[in-house]
Amino acid sequence: MAASSSSLIYGSNPPDQYDVFISFGDYASSSWCLNELLEILGCNETRGQIIVPAFYHVSPSNIRKQTGTYKKAFAEHEKRFKKMKDKVQKWRAALAQVDNLSGWDLNQHDRSEYEFVDGTVKDVLDRLNQKSSSDHLDPGLVGIISRIERVESLLCIGMTNIRIIGIWGMSGIGKTTITRAIFNRVANKFDDVCFLANVRDDAKNGLNQLQEKILFEILDKRSLNINDFTRSRLRRMKILIVLNDVNDSEHLKFLVGDRSLFGLGSRITVTYKDRQVLNNGIDELYELERLNFYEALQLFRANAFKQNHPSKDYEELLRKIINYAQGNSLTLKVLGCFLLVRSKQEWKR
Repeated sequence: MAASSSSLIYGSNPPDQYDVFISFGDYASSSWCLNELLEILGCNETRGQIIVPAFYHVSPSNIRKQTGTYKKAFAEHEKRFKKMKDKVQKWRAALAQVDNLSGWDLNQHDRSEYEFVDGTVKDVLDRLNQKSSSDHLDPGLVGIISRIERVESLLCIGMTNIRIIGIWGMSGIGKTTITRAIFNRVANKFDDVCFLANVRDDAKNGLNQLQEKILFEILDKRSLNINDFTRSRLRRMKILIVLNDVNDSEHLKFLVGDRSLFGLGSRITVTYKDRQVLNNGIDELYELERLNFYEALQLFRANAFKQNHPSKDYEELLRKIINYAQGNSLTLKVLGCFLLVRSKQEWKR
């Protein structure tokens, strides 16, 4: 692979995109490639561009320690750039920095070149899809990113065990919104997915019908019985299931209580209002926080004033409303929309 080929991948990217840095045997011998690497790292620092290293027929340790062909290349650079020692040191530091990033190594796990290229491409696409999901979140969802990231950290998607995560909190606090956003962000990491939006009401028609819906969405199979064939198929699949608005521990036990049904790495997320409902069978429990004062103020303003900022004489009224809502996002939205077309005097009433 020629040194110049790297420029085809990471040339001039727009902000907030991805750079695939390909390191190969004689990469360090090219001052042009090393300068390009400095630009990539600069974009990472100033514009937040993500770097995905790919180590092609070169050990990451050789890059980190700068041994082998890298040692020879830098010996030549030291001679050639005697009066530019700072530049050479920047190149060394840049390579060391890249080695600390998570990436793909052709020599790891005896990958074929096809698996190496395919894995690198999928990695970048997965990251782009995840970022796209974040970019397309409703801007009116105040404070959602930090809460999404907290739940995702509990999901531990990279682990192969089967995990059940519980999310609980008062009505109207945003459990369904958070869960749907996470579902959209991580769905592409699973073989198949199922989102049951209203377990409490749907269970009134019988749990067998709910189980049938799960099987249909995952296996495209309508069957009230989980037979040996169904079990075998499920166990080979990494599945994501969301059970939204559960109000009975027996519902959880019936639908997903037998973890041996699901393949390694499967994840199940359950939302409910009452913490006492699901004390057992949950690996991680997350209480969805209410909006803090400033988040609540931002959400209320967005609904009550749209693009207009209120004058200072509204400050006391705003404070009273925020305190009344107690961080409940639904209450803030309803109050905001209700007061949008009303005068200040009507607010006071």
